[in-house]
Amino acid sequence: MQESELRLQLKQAIEEDDFALAETYFAQLKKQGFTQEDVAFCYMMGTWYRQLDMLKKAEITLQQGLLLDHNEGLLHFELAVVYDVAGNLKAAREHYERALVLIPEFIDGRYCLAKLEQQEGNNDRAAKLFCEIIDLIPVDLNMYIRLAVELSEMGLKDEAIQLYYIVLLSEPDNGSLYSNLGVEFAELGEYASAEFCHKYALALEEDNGDLWYNAACTYTLMNEPMMAFYALEKAISLEEENKFFAANDGELVGLHHYDRFWQLVGEERK
Repeated sequence: MQESELRLQLKQAIEEDDFALAETYFAQLKKQGFTQEDVAFCYMMGTWYRQLDMLKKAEITLQQGLLLDHNEGLLHFELAVVYDVAGNLKAAREHYERALVLIPEFIDGRYCLAKLEQQEGNNDRAAKLFCEIIDLIPVDLNMYIRLAVELSEMGLKDEAIQLYYIVLLSEPDNGSLYSNLGVEFAELGEYASAEFCHKYALALEEDNGDLWYNAACTYTLMNEPMMAFYALEKAISLEEENKFFAANDGELVGLHHYDRFWQLVGEERK
């Protein structure tokens, strides 16, 4: 099969999500010798191998792509992800950083590098990268919430709260955002603000079990067991799986000495 026809067949196999056929055509193309135009195929097949947890094949394929074009940022990024998954954080960092040099406004690359920094305990670097993402993108509900959660987990509660407020300007009727704010205020010990946010969230979405669950956690921290049990019962009645979360949630430890708690979660008292 001529190279031009082989590339067309490979492209079609990828578009049709036929992995076995794509791998066969890719192997044939490799035997005939890659050219500069095959960089995209190396990227697509390398990504596919990684998604199928075939990490060694993914690494080799992406490295082949980089031999063809060492300045392709997406290849560096995908290879970094492979190393990250494999636990080779030093190599992952090298390729994440190279990807960002080549694609300075690459959001996914910056996010993954921030997670790597977080994993290695470099919270200041991680926070800096997360904040850079905020500066690079317009208000994006899902991304801003992800970033707020990350900042909160690193102890940067004030920054997380600011992000939630920014998103609320675009989503003023989003109960989940108010509920998340309630959680943040509760962890800061600002219980009046926390309770207000939870009540407002539930006024917007009274049938959302997750919001009742968050309220139960806050009332437990406030040492208000009656309110906590009321909210927890609502959370479980709306979403039964919440009983399993509650049984192992450290924020609800304050309820453990009540028989009512163990009856609610359906477990023996510990």
